[in-house]
Amino acid sequence: MTIESLPRNNKRFLANIQSLRAIATLMIVCSHWRSIDAKYSGDPSTLFEYFGFGRFAIDMFFVVSGFIMVYITPRSEGNIKRRIRDALKFLFARFTRIYPVYWLVSGALLLVYFIRPEWVFSSSVQPDLVKSVFLWPDYSPPLLAVAWTLVHELEFYLVFALTLLLPRKFQLIGLISWAIIVFIGETLGWRQLGAVQNVLFSPFSLSFIAGAFLAHLYKSQKATIGNPFVLWFLFALSILWAFLVYLHYQPFTYDSLRRVLLYIVPAILCVYSMCELNRQDHLLPNWLQAIGNWSFILYLTHVLTLSVIGRIWSRFTMTNTAFDNVAMFGLSVLATIIVAAISYNVLELPIRKITNVWRKKLFP
Repeated sequence: MTIESLPRNNKRFLANIQSLRAIATLMIVCSHWRSIDAKYSGDPSTLFEYFGFGRFAIDMFFVVSGFIMVYITPRSEGNIKRRIRDALKFLFARFTRIYPVYWLVSGALLLVYFIRPEWVFSSSVQPDLVKSVFLWPDYSPPLLAVAWTLVHELEFYLVFALTLLLPRKFQLIGLISWAIIVFIGETLGWRQLGAVQNVLFSPFSLSFIAGAFLAHLYKSQKATIGNPFVLWFLFALSILWAFLVYLHYQPFTYDSLRRVLLYIVPAILCVYSMCELNRQDHLLPNWLQAIGNWSFILYLTHVLTLSVIGRIWSRFTMTNTAFDNVAMFGLSVLATIIVAAISYNVLELPIRKITNVWRKKLFP
């Protein structure tokens, strides 16, 4: 089950989390626009100089992912056989959520790669196609480069599934143990032992674990802020905090421990404030929630859409003016949303309906 599959009148439905997904995805779209502007405009605009801040959305995504996994996944009090069944059901739901759509988008990109590989990667980068298909950890990025985050997501799901095997009273201990192991692995340099270890002991796991803890806290309703003004202020303050971190500590290594720890607090505050506002029925606009529903396919397709538009733009770009840069930025973001909306309804939604049927048959 996913958030968008829950009925709107269900109290577990978190509309603001979907909207936060939309905001995070659009931040990533904007961060990648900088490369399109630099590559195709002929006259890159300084207006987009700070769009690199959009990479903070990665940390928000991972916190959101950990939150959602705890929030929507039922915790069985049954025996070990029941817990194994729950873990397998969870993995089936998550794998079928990611792989079919990812394979379709990667398949389209693969056709381009065979014809014009330089359009996909520079000649110095040779992705391992087999590892790309299965999202297996590798030091080179997957064929669909943005899918490197999905490699981490799958690692989160696999380890989280192991915590589902624990009795409920030990599940928080399982999360704490996971965090300790990540810290130890990072400190002792275990990430240098291989590509798999590089993912297993990545500090990004701490963002997922933080989101999982936040969900436990939120579900317990032990820590609430009743004043919506304070919550909106908290959300704005967390974004400002992350932006100041971005300005002060650039450049960042994507998954350095320092980067993750500096961004993890504002990411948690973003998610918490949106959840509390949701609890009080202070919801972000419906159109943001719609984009949030499309966020996965938007994330997978936006670079392809931006690249196509960039190549078209390069034929009539104007120099010594920022007009076409700004105009093309707006049109490009709109195009990524339109492509995602169409892809969601034509591809992702039908696939999800089919996999949901199989999930109910395999795990009645």
